[in-house]
Amino acid sequence: TICSDKTGTLTTSRMAVNALWVGGKSYEEARIKDIKQLPNSTVQELCNACVINTLFKTYLRTGANNLPVYCGNDTECALLLLSDSLGHPYAGIRSTFKDDQTGRKVFSFSSDRKRMTTIVPVGKGFVAYTKGAAEIVSRECTSYLKDDGSEAKVDDKVRQQIAATIDNFSKQGLRTLCIARRELPAKTDHDDVAAVEKDLTVVCLVGIEDPLREEVPGAIADCQRAGIVVRMVTGDNIETARAIAQKCGIITPSDPLGAVLDGKTFRTTVADAEGNIDQAAFDKIWPTLRVLARSTPLDKYMLVSGIQASEAGPGRQTGAV
Repeated sequence: TICSDKTGTLTTSRMAVNALWVGGKSYEEARIKDIKQLPNSTVQELCNACVINTLFKTYLRTGANNLPVYCGNDTECALLLLSDSLGHPYAGIRSTFKDDQTGRKVFSFSSDRKRMTTIVPVGKGFVAYTKGAAEIVSRECTSYLKDDGSEAKVDDKVRQQIAATIDNFSKQGLRTLCIARRELPAKTDHDDVAAVEKDLTVVCLVGIEDPLREEVPGAIADCQRAGIVVRMVTGDNIETARAIAQKCGIITPSDPLGAVLDGKTFRTTVADAEGNIDQAAFDKIWPTLRVLARSTPLDKYMLVSGIQASEAGPGRQTGAV
């Protein structure tokens, strides 16, 4: 068995924004430039939301043939490129909202929260910008940014539209983020992440493409012919993971339902309350499991150690990570 990460292993890590949902409308790759036709203040806020909540150690530099070279987090680099392409250079936004700005506070991304938030002073108050797993962050949103820059309530119709957009982007194999904001009430405790990350406003949904490495489908086919099972372990949502796994040949449409699981389902199925593997339960699912989505580092450890300890099948398993 080979248990492989997705980003940078099966894919190129050359990420680019391929789809956006802004103001209740979807913009596919060829139409992203049309967002520039929205009011400048709306585009500025979209770019602020994309750039402010990134790490300053992530940046772009110019490489050969004037192509941008990604430095730091590849997902964040895609957001910086988006801001540049919409006419609001990320360097200018960072010069306004500096890393050492008084009052700036960052809640780093965690595998539990599946999001990152940065608080910055704006005018006489503070604004929190949040980005993370689209289906998780969008649940914390009670309003959305309209294309004229005003805010409107997320009613049932809009909630369904957001869910459908996330599903659509994910089924295209796009890493899907929700980018949101909130003007913090004056008495908000800036040290209380739960108090900050609620009643958010959706600024946009972002679909980021991370192309497969050209050699990956052939390499996976070679492994399969040699009797080696390749399993993909990723933090992406289950539909994105499924689409990528099909593209590279890890799964096929005829594979059983249990070939793709999310981390939460996996944990509750194979581990007890203390997090110890129930080997008998584990042995019932791992032979057909090919994709583990929305996984945590603990999920990855449990998968590999459980396979190595298993006596199910024709012989003891050797796992490579």
